[in-house]
Amino acid sequence: MNQDTLLSWYDKLEKLVTKLPGPLQKAILNELQPVKQLFLEQRPARILLLGTSTTSRIEVVNSLFREQVASHNSEKNLPVAPGWETFKRGAGGTVQLIDAREQKNLLWSSGREEFAPDLILFAVQDVAPEKLQPALDLLAQALVEIDARFDLRPTVFGVVETDVFGAIGRTAPAATLETALRGISSVNKALAQVVSIPRWSRFRADGTPDDGPHGAEDLNHLMTLLVDELPTQAKLEMARISGVRPAQKKIADTLIKATAAVAAAVGAQPIPLADLPILAGIQSSMVAGIIYISGGEMNLRSALKFLASLGVTLGVAIALREVARGAAKLVPGFGYAVSGGVAAAGTFAIGRAAQAFFIDGLTLPQAREIFRRKSKNVTPKPANPPKLEQK
Repeated sequence: MNQDTLLSWYDKLEKLVTKLPGPLQKAILNELQPVKQLFLEQRPARILLLGTSTTSRIEVVNSLFREQVASHNSEKNLPVAPGWETFKRGAGGTVQLIDAREQKNLLWSSGREEFAPDLILFAVQDVAPEKLQPALDLLAQALVEIDARFDLRPTVFGVVETDVFGAIGRTAPAATLETALRGISSVNKALAQVVSIPRWSRFRADGTPDDGPHGAEDLNHLMTLLVDELPTQAKLEMARISGVRPAQKKIADTLIKATAAVAAAVGAQPIPLADLPILAGIQSSMVAGIIYISGGEMNLRSALKFLASLGVTLGVAIALREVARGAAKLVPGFGYAVSGGVAAAGTFAIGRAAQAFFIDGLTLPQAREIFRRKSKNVTPKPANPPKLEQK
């Protein structure tokens, strides 16, 4: 599913929402807004690399991707550019980076456009004051220039490269660096956290990461922090390329909750507005989105195959709809709430099963069990059920 297809689907969904009652429209559109930013307005994360670290930017980029997207042997063919460099993984996923550790004039252009960084990685190996000061001055200068040019303040992360594994943010050098960064007013306002990590990713001959258990843990923690601090439009791309499950699960949660809310609103409307093709489209698109978040391709065919493997068939959907219709006839008004609850609960169960399979790496039988458990009580009971009038 390419961006144009996704945009077309989203436009149809927005038109559908406009047919709902006024107050409900606003609530649903609020739920859809983060989804729109995540998927339709997504762009690469933009990172400014500063500090005293002598680690190659190729090593830094490969660590972000957890994959060798750029070779050390080709580094001589990738000179440090004065502006943004774009690094892309073959299977998809892009990050833009400026390595300005030795630059005095910072340039923010990429072609004819100028972009501000989302994050600044201030990476160091030695925290001695005489080593830090020139780099600290350049960091302060960069923040002033970005504020003047773009009227925004990117988040700063201090990164201490150390041989101490599993000691995120607790090493003495990290404390020293944090004190130095906090001592500069403009930096203090932008500083998110200072972390200690081992040397950036090493790779085996077959291209797989060779960080050891603690090294991988430290880098995953750093990547989770970076994704959390990125603007919404850049979160998805970074979560996909890093393969960090906690970050991917947070984004999937946003998608599942928003989709369930839309399904509830659609399902609560009188037929034919809440018809099966609409709900089926919403649910299959949600699954396709979860596949994409996990690092795969956004493919509706794969989503439909997964739904079929859960046992979500047209026959089951028709049966649930007829239950809701029957409730609507039996208790007018309340029946539509039942219908909305059926749609929301079913959608939520599908989303959780897809998340378990594509992101958590559970088996298909385990995903089926999650779907069965989550959708077991798919028809909600009202807090105060209406009483039937006695004749």
